[in-house]
Amino acid sequence: RAVQRRMVQLYVSQGVGGSGLSEDVAEHYKQLIRVQDEELREVRHENEQLRSEVEAFMTRSLKASSAALADKADALEMENKALHLEVEQLQSKRDEEVGRLENERNKLRAAVSELELQLQSMAISYGQVEQNNAELRAALDRAQDGSSAQ
Repeated sequence: RAVQRRMVQLYVSQGVGGSGLSEDVAEHYKQLIRVQDEELREVRHENEQLRSEVEAFMTRSLKASSAALADKADALEMENKALHLEVEQLQSKRDEEVGRLENERNKLRAAVSELELQLQSMAISYGQVEQNNAELRAALDRAQDGSSAQ
């Protein structure tokens, strides 16, 4: 702007082509400069308004994004808590099942031990029966041999 005014002053004082410019022409240049200055001010004002609007939009957008992100974080936190609860319940069920299976295994081991003892007793009894049977046959054979020898 200062450069434009200086040019107008030079034109007015020295003139173009050696002759001085008339006051009308100088006034016309001043008026053009004023109009351009006014247009420049309007453009700058509009630019500032647009910057303010953009900043406001960005702030609203950021707040909306932040709110959405916070909601999403809350939802994830709730889901995380629910999953932790489910894990605890499943671990509890697993522990109960392990305990039940452990008790059942102990009962089955006791039953197998009892059956093994019974089998061992039966084997001993069977051995005794066989031995008695062999002794009785031998006694019978001797008795038959003694009665046939008479």
